[in-house]
Amino acid sequence: MTRGGIALDQAVSAVIGLRRMALAQKLAAGPTQAYGRIKALLGASLSNTLSAQLDAERDAFHASTRTADFSEGVSAFLEKRPTRFTGQ
Repeated sequence: MTRGGIALDQAVSAVIGLRRMALAQKLAAGPTQAYGRIKALLGASLSNTLSAQLDAERDAFHASTRTADFSEGVSAFLEKRPTRFTGQ
């Protein structure tokens, strides 16, 4: 319990919960396939040689360029508008 008591603890917990939910929603609205590739690359980076890691990153980038989300990201950038990712 903090110096402010139980009510303050509950308020802080509620704010943290709202921030977590906002972050989860932001991530879910992003390029989820690319996020998955990034996670896999980070995990592999601890055991890969530099050459193997660079090859894996190249392959992941090429795979990403074939997704609808990649095209959407490029289009949104060129049109100076927010992205509308679909996870495809």
